[in-house]
Amino acid sequence: MKSKIISMLIIISPLHANAAFEQYKPLVVPIQGLKEQSNTCTPNLIKEDMCIQAKKLAGNVQKELPIKSGDNLYITNVKADNTRVIITAEMKYNRNALEHAYQNNDSDIDKAKKILSYNAENSVCQNKILMSFINLGGVIQYEYVFNDGNLFNIVAVSSCKTT
Repeated sequence: MKSKIISMLIIISPLHANAAFEQYKPLVVPIQGLKEQSNTCTPNLIKEDMCIQAKKLAGNVQKELPIKSGDNLYITNVKADNTRVIITAEMKYNRNALEHAYQNNDSDIDKAKKILSYNAENSVCQNKILMSFINLGGVIQYEYVFNDGNLFNIVAVSSCKTT
């Protein structure tokens, strides 16, 4: 709640900040006295520490690296950052090769990014363990990089659709 108030105040220009603060002062002062109620590591009702779970999950996957995930895709690194598990997936080609394969067609490259997003969400949400991790407030993030280390795309899965 406090961060929402701060965000609201940041949007207001410096010239109008004092007037805005005076207008919202009755709301802001009591809120500032409140203790932060949500813990970023326990964003669920059962108080499961998702920071610990993210570290465990990343550690288990790290032991298996590198993992071949396709003809030209390898998972090369996994790390935890709070409730987020960040998976680095390295493509075995560079941007020039990708652009050449798609004949520099940005529309087709964007479609490739959408396919990566779709596949990432499906692979996470069809795995019961990963889906449970997501449903308890965790995030699985894929960072797709070229073989020269340059970033191609980031896909973060933070929810799974139930059917």
